[in-house]
Amino acid sequence: MIGVIAKEENDVTKVLSQNFIEYQIINPAFQTLEDYSSLVILGGTYEAPLSFDSYQRSQIETFIESGKKVWAEFVSGINTVTMEDVTNSRFERLVYLGKDIEGLKAGEIMDNQATLRVVPFQEVKRERTPFLAFSTEHVHSAVPDDTLKEKKSLSQYAGFFERENVLYTSVQLANFHRNRYTPAARVQALISSILEWVTDQEIIKIDLEPIYSFYPFNQAESRQERQEKLVKRALSWFEHSGTLIRDGAGGVYEGFATEINHLGIQKRAETIRADCMGEAALLYDLASVYFKDDYFLEVSKQLQDKLKKEFIITSGKMKGFVRWSNVSYQSSYGDDAARMVIPLMLSDVLHKSQDNRSEAQSILTHLVETTGPRGLRKGRVELEDLYDSEHVEYLQTFNEEFVSVHYNAYYHAALLLGYYLYGDEEYLNTAEKGLRTLMQAYPETLREQSQTQEEARFIFPLAMAYFVTKNEQYKQFLEKIMTSLEKRKTDVGCYLEWDEGYLAVMRNTEGDGECSLLSHNGDTIADLLYTNNWLPLAFSFAYLVTKETSYEDKFNLITDFFYRSQMKSNDKKLNGAWARGFDPELFEYFGSPADKGWGPYCIESGWTVAQIGAGTLFGLMLEEFEEKIKNAKWQGE
Repeated sequence: MIGVIAKEENDVTKVLSQNFIEYQIINPAFQTLEDYSSLVILGGTYEAPLSFDSYQRSQIETFIESGKKVWAEFVSGINTVTMEDVTNSRFERLVYLGKDIEGLKAGEIMDNQATLRVVPFQEVKRERTPFLAFSTEHVHSAVPDDTLKEKKSLSQYAGFFERENVLYTSVQLANFHRNRYTPAARVQALISSILEWVTDQEIIKIDLEPIYSFYPFNQAESRQERQEKLVKRALSWFEHSGTLIRDGAGGVYEGFATEINHLGIQKRAETIRADCMGEAALLYDLASVYFKDDYFLEVSKQLQDKLKKEFIITSGKMKGFVRWSNVSYQSSYGDDAARMVIPLMLSDVLHKSQDNRSEAQSILTHLVETTGPRGLRKGRVELEDLYDSEHVEYLQTFNEEFVSVHYNAYYHAALLLGYYLYGDEEYLNTAEKGLRTLMQAYPETLREQSQTQEEARFIFPLAMAYFVTKNEQYKQFLEKIMTSLEKRKTDVGCYLEWDEGYLAVMRNTEGDGECSLLSHNGDTIADLLYTNNWLPLAFSFAYLVTKETSYEDKFNLITDFFYRSQMKSNDKKLNGAWARGFDPELFEYFGSPADKGWGPYCIESGWTVAQIGAGTLFGLMLEEFEEKIKNAKWQGE
């Protein structure tokens, strides 16, 4: 009989039960341990490590002295091990240091999410060799050999043998499954090896219901049917996850943060952002037309109304200033403003109206007035600074900063669409100057996350430029971008991160800022927040304007990928959504947690779910949209 000291049943006891290993839950205030052949002590079901009174402590030490095996998990002390502190492991991951076992090799990484771990007291009497350590190293899937060979301080120990019959793990492992430790196969291999050691019995299976899986890819269905299902699930996610607020009248939340705590809870990102609302409005707008659904139209209109009433300054000197969010209400990003105003303009195209023209023109004009001579804007602008004439002059005259597709290309696309609809030559001139500047700098633009990201963001603006101007240089440059991007395409249809020369500036690898998911070129990591998410709209629009079937093929393949990677879950926060970091080799959401704000498990309502859904719908509606956009072209007042 295995004795399990724990306050409640948990994932580890489920594994014991599944493998027909006889065990008994023991109250931490037990009186005797005489009936047990080995002992499993699990403190990780609660926020505080499990502690024992002196009587129970003496009973455990007597058990240890008898030579019987003990696994102690997340306890304040065991035998000679004493706790110094408890800390959150948000930016740390587990590195396996032991001998290769089935499913887990030395150096491979497992993410223990934002759970808690004990920091052992440094004053120890004997040398211990860990088989599991904490690491903040910014790598994707495994640490290099030199890291493996480094001597670890006791504070980095995640698992070690206090003596030959006592195994101590300082991190919460009791609910490894509920807490979404990943990759699942590696974590299960670790748990199996520990349990086999402590019980002297074979763990044949770990069969816990997945927190998320993926929808089956039915080849018998038409691609259109699959694309429609993808969109409907994305729409359902907005409603059932609680992300859509009062049918759009309250906006949409940003989504869900990357942190998953010791209870398996992923916290909501409660910021209400203008760009997320605009992107969600476009998704609902397109859905209202495609599915002929009045409710979707109502949601879109309410989102647009909130934007126009609360997030756009509509009069005075700052008319057209777009407020970034309810938190940063006096800040504005040009690229985010663009992804808010493009849906407003497209809504008028879809419904043959002029309802949003006044706001759209005021936004575009304001953006142009704070743009430099080469058609580039500073990434972020503060409202307070715009009342300073010297600062405005600086914005209008700077030349060298922000040669960035990330911050500028969608802004240029918005200007081009504005020119097409309203005929303002200044919009066209500014957009073309900016695009030419970016084209001349490519591939060494100012990259935020990666070269792949810059290329993915460039496609839609270049296609828009070709659509509006019919200038072949934009089409040719689009082909150049695609030639480079295709080198990073995977067998499952997504595109891996790559950064030639490692020029991206988001390299805050210690949790002290934003950070690319990419650590080294060749990492099997696809970014669904900064890169792949833009591609359904980009590829479908490129096909619309060039009529080249290669873009249609790319659209179909990327939407096939999104169909396969869309989460299926009983958890309403996850079902129908996509997270940021996806490993196509593992076919699992997994990546470096180094980014302080938007780690690999975050779910962004606008940039990810709405962008993918709207882009897919756009591809389904090309013929209808083509007719409407032709009729919307400015013909003069």
